[in-house]
Amino acid sequence: MNFLLELRYTLKLLLKNYWYSLLCCSVLAVGVGIVLPLYGLAENLQMKTPEVPDGARYVAFIKNRTNASAFDAFHYRYFQQNATSFETLYAWQNVSFTISDGDYAEAVRSAAVEPAILAIPQTQALRGRLFTAEDAAVGAEPVAIVSYELWQSYYTGREDIIGYSTRINGEARTIVGVMPPRYRFPLAQELWVPLSVPATVSAGSSAEDLLLFGKLKPGVSVAQANDEIGLLRTALQTNWPEPYRHITSTTVVPYIQVLNTLSVGSQTLTVIFTCMVLLVAFNIGNLFMARGEERVRELSIRGALGAGAWRIAMTLLLESLVVCCVGLLCGWGVAYFALASINSHYLSAAIGPSNFRMTELFWWDMSLNAHMLTISALAVFAVWLVSGGVPAWRLARSGKGLGDNGVTRWSKALVNLQLILGCALMTLGTVETLDYYTATLTETANAEQIYRGTLELGGSKLKTHAERQQYLNNLAQVLAAEPDVQQVAFASATPGDGGAYNSYNLEDQDLKVNNSLPGGWILRVSPEYFTMFDFQLLEGRNFDASDTADANPVVIIDQQFAAKYWPNTSALGKRLQLNPAADSTWYTVVGVSEASIQAGSLDLGEAVDLVIYRPTSQAITDRMRAIVKVSTTQTSPMSLFRAAASKVDRDIPMVDMISLRDQEERFNANEWFEGNILASFILISLFMTGSATYGLAARLTGRRRVETGIRMALGANRSAAMLVFIKGGLRTMVVGLSLGSVFAIGLSYAIFQGGNGLQALNWLVVIALSIAAFLGTMVMLANYL
Repeated sequence: MNFLLELRYTLKLLLKNYWYSLLCCSVLAVGVGIVLPLYGLAENLQMKTPEVPDGARYVAFIKNRTNASAFDAFHYRYFQQNATSFETLYAWQNVSFTISDGDYAEAVRSAAVEPAILAIPQTQALRGRLFTAEDAAVGAEPVAIVSYELWQSYYTGREDIIGYSTRINGEARTIVGVMPPRYRFPLAQELWVPLSVPATVSAGSSAEDLLLFGKLKPGVSVAQANDEIGLLRTALQTNWPEPYRHITSTTVVPYIQVLNTLSVGSQTLTVIFTCMVLLVAFNIGNLFMARGEERVRELSIRGALGAGAWRIAMTLLLESLVVCCVGLLCGWGVAYFALASINSHYLSAAIGPSNFRMTELFWWDMSLNAHMLTISALAVFAVWLVSGGVPAWRLARSGKGLGDNGVTRWSKALVNLQLILGCALMTLGTVETLDYYTATLTETANAEQIYRGTLELGGSKLKTHAERQQYLNNLAQVLAAEPDVQQVAFASATPGDGGAYNSYNLEDQDLKVNNSLPGGWILRVSPEYFTMFDFQLLEGRNFDASDTADANPVVIIDQQFAAKYWPNTSALGKRLQLNPAADSTWYTVVGVSEASIQAGSLDLGEAVDLVIYRPTSQAITDRMRAIVKVSTTQTSPMSLFRAAASKVDRDIPMVDMISLRDQEERFNANEWFEGNILASFILISLFMTGSATYGLAARLTGRRRVETGIRMALGANRSAAMLVFIKGGLRTMVVGLSLGSVFAIGLSYAIFQGGNGLQALNWLVVIALSIAAFLGTMVMLANYL
């Protein structure tokens, strides 16, 4: 076989059949271009191991199935002394410390770590040294280590940084080390201090503020470690039931999973990724098989002229190989620009301190790396070998064509499977896309005149409620004294800013479903909050001076909460519990306010935010928003807030200072960007599913050309001949789309946890049936043409 001659002939055929060549390369390029970003997301969120020696053996501890799981010192020591599955265990605290050397304080993402932790990545300090055991000893000199980036920004790269005395949380600490650029271990930290955990401590006597992770012994699996930890939890609760009865589960997971704080639905991502891979494989396979049938006559003549089976097979394989290579190269180009777009968005996105940018995760890498290139090349090679090899082998073996031998039944099964996957993929993607698009914040009135800054009180010296209340009162007085400031308010979160989401219980109703309570947004607000945002009180009263810390605990609920649980009666005087598992206090409803979108999220078109307000005079969180309304948009929020915060207490930082309009635009930009990504996936899958469905149906129809000719030769008219194909297409469509719609609705409903119950299910039915109608049209069009 003259390879170069055969290659030239193959290229000539592909150029002659340019529509087929373009379609094949487009399907493969689009498929690779969309699958690689999906794979990159899945890999970064679920499959990677920390880039440290033996990274796969590191696991993190979680309890009550919550990622943000903290343990007390006794719990940590109990595991350390009794667990045999681990080579070593570590404890650390993820905190925000405040540096206040200059004219203003700055909050820095920090970690209090046991000294050995920083040595895990086997990275030496760029300057100075790492922590030693003596640094964590009781009475040791307070020291700290800073990141390279913090050294260059806050400390302006000063040469005498080692040995420099800095003010952290109001305490003098000596900087003993600077870490290399991009060092972020354990998670996105820029400052580290040594953590001292008592060797002996009584059960329940210390705060639950330790994050635990460990290194499994060689040969020990995560499942084996979980079995042992489960037994230890049971023993712990048996021996010390009072302080640990609230722990419903304790498990270990691969370290990378527990640190994922990104709001990416891994279930949805996995399903979309799997469906997309299958769609690409089916589409390319179908096109190659169709092409093989088109060349049956030509290759049969070759066989009759003496060409061997191997040469006939290689002829088809060479054509599909050229298509795969071109499609793969184009796919890499599409993936490169898609990945660059995702990275550039998250690099430039101004996301608040309560969230992590993707690039802050120390393992995050969404570049088109060698691993992605290898995986995609192997995948395309496998698709080529199977989808191009099967028709080539069958044609070479028979020498007369592909024949039927069940191929028609197999093709019909492929059409049905294509329809099922298409329905599932597009329904899932459409629901998720609608969730992003409908999550756009409604604009707050005068949002460009309302600014908010974040107060980090958690790491400050203000520990008691009275101290924090006095600080807020003093700050309010300083801010109100500014000539441009019209109003001052405080809240744990602003509208659209989320906040604390927790469970609640009612005194007069049983809300438990499957032993679980519903949840809502719980905000701590000052009385001025409602007038600041023009939220009318529809019933009852606002918070006032009588709501002191020693008074009866009270709440104000929003209109949606009242309408849901007390639709035909007044909500005033009703009592509820907040986070009942940890707090048995009953709170009395004293007012009902207008509804608001607290998280900016809508579930398939219905606002689902139920908001419960508590007065700051009774509860102040570690992170509070200071909110001001100014008379002019020329006011600089940074200078206004920082000057006021420094005047009241220079050790308490004010961070993330923006206007409400900027907050809305930030939220909308992120939601629309992610929605646009998903919408692109849907359009691409629509193209691939539609083209593949058309190709499969057309292929089935084309196989009956001889039969059609015989029918017409025997007297059948065109309408009667066409009716045969229409009936065949209709049967295929009814079977495939019925199964596809049911599968898509069930899968979507399960993944999204039912949303808002029946209304959400109705939305899923409408979406799935609309997609089914489109795919059905493609099937019928293919059979008609």
